[in-house]
Amino acid sequence: MNRWSATLLGGLIGAILALLLAPSSGEETRRRLRANVDGWQDRTQDRIRQGRMRVTELVQSGQDALESVAKRTQEVGERSRQAVRQAGQAAQERLAELGEKPEQAVQPDTGS
Repeated sequence: MNRWSATLLGGLIGAILALLLAPSSGEETRRRLRANVDGWQDRTQDRIRQGRMRVTELVQSGQDALESVAKRTQEVGERSRQAVRQAGQAAQERLAELGEKPEQAVQPDTGS
């Protein structure tokens, strides 16, 4: 049983005991019971309102995080595409330097 249910059950039991043990007139008892029910309704509505606000906050937080990840992913993708373009250009330049000797383009430079 969660805390909210236990609180509600405890309040209900307390109200019933108060009705049974209180030396009040029927009209006074009904007035107090009505006030208790109204209080429970107000507290329940407040809890529901708070829960909705929290859900809204969590959804917004999740959306913000998702947008951030999407933006970073897009940035990484663009940097990767740029690196591939630069590598392709460097390879073309190297091939142009070698002219008709493309087999030298793939051999490491030994420095001799």
